[in-house]
Amino acid sequence: MKKIACVSIAALMLTAVSCKKDNRTALVGEWDAGKATMQNNIRVTVRADGTMTSWITRSDMKPLNGTWSVEGDNVTFKFPRLDLSYRILKLDDQVLVMKWKFAKITWHRLKK
Repeated sequence: MKKIACVSIAALMLTAVSCKKDNRTALVGEWDAGKATMQNNIRVTVRADGTMTSWITRSDMKPLNGTWSVEGDNVTFKFPRLDLSYRILKLDDQVLVMKWKFAKITWHRLKK
């Protein structure tokens, strides 16, 4: 009986680990962070190759290119002279919620 219990627990743990969401894959797509100003939104395209582009809609500002990486529930965005690190609280097909020490940011997926 002990062997069956041990095997069952091991199988359950293995299933839990293998079903854990892959944040790197789930993060790829186009996201909207909401209002930068009353008329403009912040948008980000996250690509599978580890690159990204960020821009403000309806603005004459040039898009900003950078890179990103994920380790577990932590994501880092790197732009020229700026690194941003967050903890992922929620990530699914519709929404990304990230937190850093001063704020929580909610992004909405535009396309995958």
